Amino acid sequence: VMAVPQVDKKMLGELEVMGFPAVRSIRALHYSGNSNLESAINWLLEHESDPDIDQLPLVSREISIECGDTSNEVRNSAQGMRTHAQERKSEEQATAGSQKEISQVERELNANEHEEEDRKRVLALHKSKRDEEEKSRGRIRNQLQEDKRERIQAAKDVMEAKRTLEENQRKRWVSYSTHVGYFRSNATHIFYFQLRCTHGC
Repeated sequence: VMAVPQVDKKMLGELEVMGFPAVRSIRALHYSGNSNLESAINWLLEHESDPDIDQLPLVSREISIECGDTSNEVRNSAQGMRTHAQERKSEEQATAGSQKEISQVERELNANEHEEEDRKRVLALHKSKRDEEEKSRGRIRNQLQEDKRERIQAAKDVMEAKRTLEENQRKRWVSYSTHVGYFRSNATHIFYFQLRCTHGC
């Protein structure tokens, strides 16, 4: 008889709390020896790409059959019939139990699928919000860099204007000094000329 293997319910619950689907958790616990959470998680990480990762594992369940030990042919036949009836009853009970377990797991799987979808939506919203915040920070950084460039350019413009102003003032001063010197020189010549004329004429 094929049935879903029994696994540690506590560890199964802890795996589901971590976000792993029920079917995958059952497979991981079964194939990792149902020993500890670390082994189950390692198995899940190593086999997450398996094509049958979302299928419930099924194992063969042995049915013990007791045979009577007697020399009486009739009693042996009756014992055989009774054993056969017990075997069929055990198989029916096992089948019903496995179907009940499968139905329960399927219900849990459906619930976990909805939880997984909700978790994915929450993660998508969080990622979208984070991306938008990153874009906003990028725009702010770009604006700050642009403002910094503008301030630097404005400072350069002020310094250039100041330098040009000083250069123009220097040129005007040189020109003024040249003209003043020229006038002084002419005035001196005119003075001595007039002085000679006064005494000589």
